[in-house]
Amino acid sequence: MESLGYKPIVCSEDTTRVKVKSKERKRADQRAKEKEEILKGRYRIEQVFGSIKKAYGSYLYVKREHMAKLMVLGMFILWNMAGLLSLVKFLFSFTW
Repeated sequence: MESLGYKPIVCSEDTTRVKVKSKERKRADQRAKEKEEILKGRYRIEQVFGSIKKAYGSYLYVKREHMAKLMVLGMFILWNMAGLLSLVKFLFSFTW
């Protein structure tokens, strides 16, 4: 990965039986410790992506990249609309 220009960030730690030996894993772990504040908020976006993939599927059956981007954008729009509709439904469920 590093030879392609990517800098992996992987949290890893030594256990009682297995030690991290690979130089690459040690460098990735060091980067993860440096970026710890950023990685703390990662779960928020991972939850959204997981929910969207669960609702609409993990694969897009298109041949062109621009069509895939449009489909993903459409999925995000539909997901937000569904959330908004559920909020409106919740708000109007109360009797005033």
